[in-house]
Amino acid sequence: MTLGRLIKLVRTHRNKNQNEMAELLGISQNYLSLVESEKKQPSAELISKFAERLEISHDALIFAASDIPAELDADGRKDYKRLQNNILSLLLFEVTGELGKIEEVQS
Repeated sequence: MTLGRLIKLVRTHRNKNQNEMAELLGISQNYLSLVESEKKQPSAELISKFAERLEISHDALIFAASDIPAELDADGRKDYKRLQNNILSLLLFEVTGELGKIEEVQS
């Protein structure tokens, strides 16, 4: 699960189109489309705004959207990515009441 996919799932679960969600988040529809397709990574400030407007955990969303620390070895990167996926799945559960499938962790 990626940040973009989570935002898209929240949007569709709330029966909003991209224009409506973009307006709620205070961004353009084009930018939202880029975030949902993982072509743009929002700033920490914008992620905070997303969390506030979507009424989900700020810290969890920031962690889930963060880059994997470069100093981690292969096992550490795998564990970090697994934790991010678990947090995104829990955020999805918080919003939809359904547990999302946790994607395979890539090294």
